[in-house]
Amino acid sequence: MEVGDRVVDQESDDQSLGIVINKPNMTTSNWEVKDGDTVADLNPRYSSHDAVVLVAFEEDLDEWWPEWREVDEEDLFEEMKERSHKFYAFPKSRLRVVDEDFTMSNIERIERALEEAGYEDYETADDHVVVEKFGEYVINEDGEIEGEGALRKPLERVVRDIDLPTPT
Repeated sequence: MEVGDRVVDQESDDQSLGIVINKPNMTTSNWEVKDGDTVADLNPRYSSHDAVVLVAFEEDLDEWWPEWREVDEEDLFEEMKERSHKFYAFPKSRLRVVDEDFTMSNIERIERALEEAGYEDYETADDHVVVEKFGEYVINEDGEIEGEGALRKPLERVVRDIDLPTPT
């Protein structure tokens, strides 16, 4: 886990994207957050020897400070302190680093898989992708394919290899 990594809190149902803004050289038992409580006190399920990671949430940053993405990752923490922006201290093991796929829609995942498999002629709608070649095939956002013909099996293989979360 490095400064600038995108993370989620593994204990939150919300799954809001956070940005690692600092990794102070401290353990959770040494980092005070409020009223004398440490990160370890507030996170008893985690080791008190776990490293502290400071995180700001993308949604908050976008609302408070739209230009934050233009700041060098290494300067982000100092800039946030100067602006008195909110950040949170977490035990490192409570966070999970996520990649760009985390925020991709199923339709975007299907489009990427089609492109990687060499399909160029398709059209995208909000909740499906249409491939027209030797017939018409509709690939719904849940991965279900409508249409019969020579490409159905190859398209099924393409879709089967995609990790499609259940749409919400």
